[in-house]
Amino acid sequence: MKIGLRSHLDDSIKISSGVDIEIGDCSYVGPGVRISGSGRIRIGDYCKIHTRCFMNLDGGSIEIGHNSWFGERSVIDGRGTLSIGNNVGVGIASQLYSHIAHGDTIEGCNLYGNKSLVLEDDVWLVGQCFMSPVHARKKSVAMLGSVIIKDMDENRIYSGNPAVDVTQKIGHPWVQRTNQEKLEILRDRIRAFSEIYPQRASDAFEFLVPCDGLPGDLRSEKTYIDISTRKYTKRLSDIEMTFFSWLTSYKGRFTPL
Repeated sequence: MKIGLRSHLDDSIKISSGVDIEIGDCSYVGPGVRISGSGRIRIGDYCKIHTRCFMNLDGGSIEIGHNSWFGERSVIDGRGTLSIGNNVGVGIASQLYSHIAHGDTIEGCNLYGNKSLVLEDDVWLVGQCFMSPVHARKKSVAMLGSVIIKDMDENRIYSGNPAVDVTQKIGHPWVQRTNQEKLEILRDRIRAFSEIYPQRASDAFEFLVPCDGLPGDLRSEKTYIDISTRKYTKRLSDIEMTFFSWLTSYKGRFTPL
């Protein structure tokens, strides 16, 4: 097991001996989480896996990017292969399945197998969603209680059982912002952070540098935050980790170079 800087695993979690797990920096695994079977799990930075989630492996794999969030009592099945990108939200009591198995195959049941389940960057399952082995493309959203049995297209909203595309009724979940608009919002976030942590205000403005495109020389100890690519120069300074721990939710998400 490899655990990154400032990551916290609750003492009550249970991990089977056959699980090869690595967790990045500043992530959290809450009380009662169970990880069973054998296989590989990789979890990025600033992720949260909340109370009583169940992760299941049987020689498969689970890959989770940065800044992803899993609500209480979610099921995360990696018996096939489960690939989850950056900034993904999985609401409370959702269930993600990459395998199907139960019926007697000798008797003739053909509902058996392991497949690939993919959630690209910024996918959001609002809550109590059920997902088969499908491909959810970036910025797609499934509303509360959706049962997803088909692929989800980019920047579309789905709802129902089975889930269907309701974007024409609700509108697209994401809108276009200019880089200048995003830059101003990020500057406002840094100002808000400095008000909440007034003792850190001077450090925030000195070492957190919002920009539209990274500078050519990155030898500085400052953390440059590029709004055009949503990337930042990871320094693991105290101010950087405190800021991104505060920021990472609807307020903004960035991934390291």
